[in-house]
Amino acid sequence: MIHDGNSRRYINDISDRIKRIFRWGVCEELVPSDVYHGLQAVPGLRKGRSKARETEPIVPVADAAVNLTLDHMPAVVADMIRFQRFTGGRPGEVCSIRPVDVDTSSDVWIYRPESHKTQHHGRERAIAIGPKAQDVLRPYLLRPAACFCFSPAESEKKRRAARHEDRKTPIAYGNRPGSNCKLKPKVSAQYNRP
Repeated sequence: MIHDGNSRRYINDISDRIKRIFRWGVCEELVPSDVYHGLQAVPGLRKGRSKARETEPIVPVADAAVNLTLDHMPAVVADMIRFQRFTGGRPGEVCSIRPVDVDTSSDVWIYRPESHKTQHHGRERAIAIGPKAQDVLRPYLLRPAACFCFSPAESEKKRRAARHEDRKTPIAYGNRPGSNCKLKPKVSAQYNRP
């Protein structure tokens, strides 16, 4: 795998996957247990101790690049990105925020997601929402407490309204708003996690 140009991290991931396959084989009594125990003794490649290439660290996207893209996004999606940048929340947490999950009783609001990545470890997740993030989120809190703040249905409604405003064909000609139902996509109540 090193001669094929694969990175150290990729090689270690493949090795771990092979070990998991053999562990499954032992559980299903397809492989003798001593084979799996022997594989467990094989260490992963260490940084700087093999000829495997190292990958470049993944760095955040530059603020200038993000700012250039915000103007080309639907307003709801742009606000989701702004909110995530101001709070450091995970994408799935931003998609699932609801007014009931946000404590607005102090100057810095606290968002406690209903579910999160590390909850199976018994950890609590609390995301601080400062003034800039509050300005982004405030209009989305004006809805029923159990509804998702960032709604794709709302975004689609705004997009259709903007297209209607920009319509060049007179209203007496062509399709009327909402009349072409077969082209109308089904829109969910919540953005899916990336």
